Amino acid sequence: MDRLAAAAAMCLLCLSVLATTLVPAFAQLPGLGTTTTTAETTGESGYQSLIDQAVRDGSTVIVISPDQPAGGDASDSAMAMPDTRFLEARWKFRALIASLPELLGQSIDHLNGIGPNGSYGWLLQALLVAAFGIFVSHFTNRYIRSWMRRHFAPSFVENPKSQGQKISYLMLRAGLVIFGNVLFFAVAMIVAIILDNEFEPTRATIFAIISSFVIYRMIRYGFLLNLFAPDLPRHRLITLPDEEARPLYNSWWMVTFVSVLLFGIAGWSRALDVPKDAQEVLLIIAILLCGWLITALTIVHRKAFGHILAGNATDSTTVERRRILTILAVPASIVYLVFASILSIYRIVLDIPGGFLAIMAPIIIVMFAVAAYGITFVLIDWFYTRRQRYFEQKRAEALERNRREQEAYDAAMEEFIKSDLGENEEMRISPPRPNQERLFEYQPLFREFFERSAVGIIAALSLGEFSRLLGVDIGREGGHWLAIIIDVALVAYIAYQLLLVVNRFIDVKIEEEGGTPAGEDPQPGEGEGGVGQSRLATLLPIARNVLFSIVVMIAAAIGLASMGVDVAPLFAGAGVVGIAIGFGAQTLIRDIFSGAFFLMDDAFRKGEYVALDNVKGVVEKISIRSFQLRHHLGALHTVPFGEIKSLTNFSRDWVMMKLPIRLTYDTDVDRVRKLVKKLGQELLEHPDIGDSFLQPLKSQGVYKMEDSAMIIRVKFMTRPGEQFIARKVIYEKIRQLFEKEGIRFAHKEVTVRLPDDKKASDLTEEERNAVAAAARRAVDDEEAAQAATQPAAE
Repeated sequence: MDRLAAAAAMCLLCLSVLATTLVPAFAQLPGLGTTTTTAETTGESGYQSLIDQAVRDGSTVIVISPDQPAGGDASDSAMAMPDTRFLEARWKFRALIASLPELLGQSIDHLNGIGPNGSYGWLLQALLVAAFGIFVSHFTNRYIRSWMRRHFAPSFVENPKSQGQKISYLMLRAGLVIFGNVLFFAVAMIVAIILDNEFEPTRATIFAIISSFVIYRMIRYGFLLNLFAPDLPRHRLITLPDEEARPLYNSWWMVTFVSVLLFGIAGWSRALDVPKDAQEVLLIIAILLCGWLITALTIVHRKAFGHILAGNATDSTTVERRRILTILAVPASIVYLVFASILSIYRIVLDIPGGFLAIMAPIIIVMFAVAAYGITFVLIDWFYTRRQRYFEQKRAEALERNRREQEAYDAAMEEFIKSDLGENEEMRISPPRPNQERLFEYQPLFREFFERSAVGIIAALSLGEFSRLLGVDIGREGGHWLAIIIDVALVAYIAYQLLLVVNRFIDVKIEEEGGTPAGEDPQPGEGEGGVGQSRLATLLPIARNVLFSIVVMIAAAIGLASMGVDVAPLFAGAGVVGIAIGFGAQTLIRDIFSGAFFLMDDAFRKGEYVALDNVKGVVEKISIRSFQLRHHLGALHTVPFGEIKSLTNFSRDWVMMKLPIRLTYDTDVDRVRKLVKKLGQELLEHPDIGDSFLQPLKSQGVYKMEDSAMIIRVKFMTRPGEQFIARKVIYEKIRQLFEKEGIRFAHKEVTVRLPDDKKASDLTEEERNAVAAAARRAVDDEEAAQAATQPAAE
């Protein structure tokens, strides 16, 4: 497989060379024998060389346009390669290839002429001094590394628990590497200064060797070692198995070594003032070899790159997207390397600045982007670590305070239960706040927003800088289309992340307030419904909609401004349209203002059971102009705020429930009172409803006397919505208690008096049916009258 990958790499390298040589050759196709060039592309000094080259190529007609200004900036429109520039690049490239033997001889002669008497002693001395300086710096650096290990060992976390700990340590190690290499360079240069022979070529050679070696060490140990982390698998930030991390790291540092060596030789030739054509040849060779090596590395380690791009995603959609990205990444990188090689050669032969940047741009951008992200992440992690410590301190204080309040409440309840309170005594003990240990969790909701926004900003800046390195000027003065796309995409991305974090923040706050999360409606209770949500939980969904509208409007305005649109008239026009709509929709304005005042007055909340003039139900949804009521039988009512005349809330603070009990006339009322009181004390300890009571069950004595029964009424107070569960348990307990104590319930009876002392046995069948119907009608009338006196919500 490795041989196959190497063969494929060589094929691609050959293709890149052919592309480099054949693209300019398209100019020799039929119909292109006549060549047009301008003074803008050649300059006055280049006319004769172009004429000579055209004569050698066999061109018969050369047209020079006098209308174009002479000279011109070679850096303008580096990415735009017109036909004339192609032709010029072809001529110069072919001239370089044809003059290679001559350039080699000129370079040797130039090096011979540098030293006195044509010797290479200066070069040998430079090599020895540079090697000695590196040797001395190496031992000095070993001592410095051992000192740093002793002093920074406590900063190492063997098992990091978060990304912040990983990045913090890797950034620390990278910083120490950079610091050590700066000292390495300083010591080597001091040695070179001490041994200086005051010969400029020797100095240039020593500086080129030492600086190239230091750059190689910084890239290898400062960037690659921390990126792939073959020695620290638990600190590795990218998704890469251990068996692939070490080979990939070794391949990259070897490619880095060769690339730095090649570019160092090219820079050294420039420092020695080698003939310019020879400098260009060396730089082209460095670019091609660097591109070929990176291409071969990409092919050989394509599986490792696939693991890096795949990440740790578990979502099926994300996994599929990353799989497609993994498949396309290797061919795309190879295509870019071929394109970058051609572009670099094009720039070099035309003397356009930054010839080698096209091939090195991705590596440079990735290095600086990773460094910027690491620094940003460390700062964010430091900020939130301090906030977490502060939160943990406040959490411990709150839990201790909650524990003391609970103990005080339990003691007061025990004393209250043991006391002999009167019938009308009200309980004045307020329950403590519920135990909210689950909610006492550190939740840095906005941290993810800052991290992702930082990634978006760094990506946008990196893309802009990458385009600049490729020669595309995306300065804002010209309003370049690429700059507009980057700006709009960045604004949309940050706005989307802000909406996500605001939505998550509101959901958490609603949950903390006991409300229902987004997408879940409060369930109607039995009869009067359950306890309503807090005021904040009711207003937060409305705030969510308002914030959503504000973020979208601001993002849209910034995006339009980035496109060059003047947004001031748009806002002015929106104000005029809003005034016109306000005059034409007075009912809508009335509904909105009425709703605002109802919410300010805290008249109702989400989840509460309310009754209006002709509708009732649980408040299920609140919008800007209306709210919806869900009746406990299922009907959904939508009521505009402006239509509300009066509103009754059945779910606020507490609920008092009174239960009638029909007993026979021979029942001992005082005994019933004591039994009910004792039962009320027992129910306070009930596992299901004990915490629901705000006042315990107690007897109110005889409430009503009827023909067939004596009605005794009992009452209790609970939180809204919990009275119905308590009522079921109380009825069951009273029935069991009275059955055990021998207390009889009275059945409802209807007494029918016959006229003239007539006996029931004397009645005919028709008269008996008439009597039964009358009795049934009397019972129904009584039940209807009782139902009419009950609250509307029931």
